[in-house]
Amino acid sequence: MQRITLSLAFFATVGLLASAGQAQSSAPDVGHDIGRVEQVQIDSGQRDNLGELARMVWERKILRPGASFLQLEFGGWELPKGSWVELTSMKDMDTEVFDAETLALVNGESAYFNGSELRVRLFAGPHTMGNRVTFKGLGVGRASAVLSPLTICGAVDNRVLSNDKRVARIILKYSDNSINWCTAWLISRTNTFSSAGHCMRDRSNTRKLVLVTAQFNVPASNSTGGLVNPPATSQYTWYGRSASYRRWENGGRGKDWAVFATQINSTTKKHAGEVQGEFFRISTTLPAISHSVRVTGHGTDSTKIRNGVQQTHSGPYRGYSNSGGRNQIRYHLDTMGGNSGSPVIKTVGTTEYAIGVHTHGGCNTSPSSYNSGTYAGRTLFRNGRAAILNKVLPDLTVTQVGASDSTLYPGQRFLARMSVKNAGRVTVPENSTASFYLSTNSTISTLDTLLGNVMVTKLGVNAIQNSSLSVTVPMSYAAHVGTRYLGAIADRTRVVAELNEVNNTNRVAVTILAPAPDLTPTMLTSSVTKLYPRDRATVRTRINNIGLVASRPCLSTCYLSTNSIISTSDIALGSVVTGAIAKGAYRNYSFLVTAPNTLPNATCYFGIFADRNQKNVEVSEMNNTRALAVRCYSSARKPDLRIASMSLGSSNITGGGTVSVSVGVRNYGTASTGRPSPTGIFLSSNTTISTVDYYLGSVMTGTLAPNAVHSFRTTQTVPACPLSGNYYLGVFADFTNVIAESQELNNTRVLPVRLRATSSTLVQWRPIYNSAATNEVSASISTTRGGTANMCVIAPRRRGELYLAVWGGNGSSTNWSYGSLSAFSLSLLNGPIFPAWFGTVDLNGRAYPRLQLPAGGPVVPPFLANTRVFFLNNQGVHGWTSNRHYVRITR
Repeated sequence: MQRITLSLAFFATVGLLASAGQAQSSAPDVGHDIGRVEQVQIDSGQRDNLGELARMVWERKILRPGASFLQLEFGGWELPKGSWVELTSMKDMDTEVFDAETLALVNGESAYFNGSELRVRLFAGPHTMGNRVTFKGLGVGRASAVLSPLTICGAVDNRVLSNDKRVARIILKYSDNSINWCTAWLISRTNTFSSAGHCMRDRSNTRKLVLVTAQFNVPASNSTGGLVNPPATSQYTWYGRSASYRRWENGGRGKDWAVFATQINSTTKKHAGEVQGEFFRISTTLPAISHSVRVTGHGTDSTKIRNGVQQTHSGPYRGYSNSGGRNQIRYHLDTMGGNSGSPVIKTVGTTEYAIGVHTHGGCNTSPSSYNSGTYAGRTLFRNGRAAILNKVLPDLTVTQVGASDSTLYPGQRFLARMSVKNAGRVTVPENSTASFYLSTNSTISTLDTLLGNVMVTKLGVNAIQNSSLSVTVPMSYAAHVGTRYLGAIADRTRVVAELNEVNNTNRVAVTILAPAPDLTPTMLTSSVTKLYPRDRATVRTRINNIGLVASRPCLSTCYLSTNSIISTSDIALGSVVTGAIAKGAYRNYSFLVTAPNTLPNATCYFGIFADRNQKNVEVSEMNNTRALAVRCYSSARKPDLRIASMSLGSSNITGGGTVSVSVGVRNYGTASTGRPSPTGIFLSSNTTISTVDYYLGSVMTGTLAPNAVHSFRTTQTVPACPLSGNYYLGVFADFTNVIAESQELNNTRVLPVRLRATSSTLVQWRPIYNSAATNEVSASISTTRGGTANMCVIAPRRRGELYLAVWGGNGSSTNWSYGSLSAFSLSLLNGPIFPAWFGTVDLNGRAYPRLQLPAGGPVVPPFLANTRVFFLNNQGVHGWTSNRHYVRITR
């Protein structure tokens, strides 16, 4: 115990030294290092999913005890279409999800997550192989703050909390593995920021800036001053080190500024300016001496919960100096480290303008002292803003225009197509309108005949949207036969500010011909909505002539297709002779059809093709078909198990107690299940029930015919490990997938429960069905595959205490005693087989040891391992709990 006491004293001393203050100096107002980057090697390995549905194929929890935040840097990724990786803070469950495209966008850098534990999950899309993610860096936040030198004007810090939506905290990560922070502010309605040059610079060849993350809606810091991060949806990653997106100067007072740009948020897919809705207008007109100015930013604070949180203060403007080529503005108001990069704000009437960027401290108790920044009118600063702002405008252009027919008739409906590209350097900030026009000449303008509009979404850089619209040639063009032009205009209503406003049009030549008939099916019905092989059905249709003259007799055919585009290559089910139809008239027809012997197990389409033998030259040849969706089935009808009813004896449950649940399992399918299947009872923190949730037990459901119900009532033990809170008790029919069903996504049902955690001190397996321990007392691990049995130490009265878990006995004893198993477990303490068997009980009164056996180990006979958990303080052992655990090692 003496060693433990010395270690605790040593760490306490280090903590005191780290929090010591520093002397005041006239220096840049930067925040102190708030964390370090660890080099890690984490690899999911290649993971396959040959199933029909996406599923989780790998999970890892990353734990750094005492860390205030964690941030991951990916080393690489292989995520085929439909696959994704999910990062979740186990402190507040904040989640960030990436697919391959989003990871590339943010350069493989995650948001900053609160707490000391981060869960990583890899989900593989259907029929994908080689899914893989690797990680090479882990940002670890300090548990407590280190204050910067004071730059308070006077004896009292007069800053007050503020919530300026234009001002962000920026977290700075450097190549020497340090992490710091400053302040930045929006200067555009999309993604351009201004800050201090000494924040955005490379500090040396070995300390280069590698990541900037802008954070809005910053919450209060923790009780030790450690920074707390906002949700991932309020964090924005910079574009990178390129001069196209970062300009800065770091020449000291009056020569210190920066401009940079950020990517869209990985979750919302929006830019910071779009979400915040406000940005700073810049003024180069300086205020009169003693006029009130304001600085708003994220400075340090001795009031720990305000450390790094947005605050503001106003005070008198003290003047401007241009000596030595500087452009320095001075003011007598309170700032602190971390305020570097804050806007210096003047107010004219009710409008606020930024006149510069705050960079340096210098204030003290003297009334003549001042803090200072760089004037917004400095030429290099102006040029830097112009360079980045000009580069981050979008540019919409129409790259292609087309028509479904190159020859058109007055009154004809046809499909007009256009491709709109964002050739700019930033995502388009809002939706816009693109329009189709018909023109008598090759110059397309809004003075031409408008045919219709399409909405163009917020296109990313170099993204292209292909749009099509069914439009009609105006009847007035009967007087304009010959070569005419189909044109398109991007952003017709000019809602998007672009780099180039004169490249928004394009056109294609078309030929306008004299009037013609136009046959189209306007109605299609079927006597069935589900179609099995050799089924008979009646299909009815109405064929209209919407052209300008009568049609000639022709042949119309009923088809069966695997898609909604009906053509002569589909399966013909029957034909009728369609007589001549006058202009504006119609004829009704019916088909008695028989389904073929082989059908896909998917949606099919009955289709009608009017004038299939093309006896008429029509206004449009693109509207002669119509499709009706029906559900096709292959030869086998399938069962479909669902939870038809569910009720609880009580919605208030206790950890370690029991819960009674009544369940009705119904087969809603078209075939018998053919065999019994298990129905599982689970406890989950959310409404999505899966086998990774707490497993309470199962009940066997017998063979069920179509529409048959199996009802049962069961009482199960509630695991003692979960904390008090709101949960969901879930029932999962056929949770082991022994029945092939027509629908596999409707097998669960949940009811909310309120769980009161046990007050007892216990140790037990955590019952997770897809782990090696499916109940509280036994575990079974295969040496072929390896496996993990998760354990839970429940010690609500031992929060923050050390614990030591030790096996007792020799594999057969029912009572704990020091034996061969004890020596074995202690010899591998906190190693790969017995991770977390020695540690600290967390603030929730929980600890999570594991038994983790790799593949390829020896097979041993089953044994009883009496697990005893000792609780320690600097006086020695002062408590324990134990439990008998049955362990079975199989091949």
